[in-house]
Amino acid sequence: MPNRRQFRDVAYGILGHFVRDTPWDPEWWPLGSIGRAYRQGVGGRYSFDMVVGSVAPTTIELLSIADQLRMDLRRHLHLRRLPPEWVTDAVLEVEATPSPSVPRNLRVMCRVTLIDDRGVEHTSATCTTLPLPARRLASWIGRSRPRRD
Repeated sequence: MPNRRQFRDVAYGILGHFVRDTPWDPEWWPLGSIGRAYRQGVGGRYSFDMVVGSVAPTTIELLSIADQLRMDLRRHLHLRRLPPEWVTDAVLEVEATPSPSVPRNLRVMCRVTLIDDRGVEHTSATCTTLPLPARRLASWIGRSRPRRD
C-alpha cells in the first residue's frame, strides 16, 4: 500500500523540475516563461492548478506550462503508486519581484501545495533568482521599421 508521506516527495519533485532540472533555454524553461510574462506586464503572481491544468493570470505560454505541470503531477503520482483520487487540490504558486541586488534579475518564490483527500497539506517551497529574458531581435526590428501604406 502506498504511503501518504510520499506526497511531500511529489511536491518536492514537481518544484525541482519547475525550478532547477530544466535547461536554461528561453523557449522551454518554465521560469523563462514566468520572466517573459512578467516583462510583458501580465503580473507578478501566478497560480497553476495542477489538477485541472489551468493558470491565473492566463497567457498561451503559461497555459502550456500548466498542462506540463498537470502531466508532471500524474507522472509523480504514478511512479509512487499513489492513487490520483487521493489528491483533492494541487497548486503551484509563483511570485516574481524585482531583485533588490541585481537590476535585470527577478527574485522568484515558488511553492507547491498538495492537499490529500484527508485534508492534509503537503508543501515544498524555494526561492531563486533569474535573469529577465532579453527581447528578441525580431521584436526590436519590427518596431523600428516604418510602416508602408
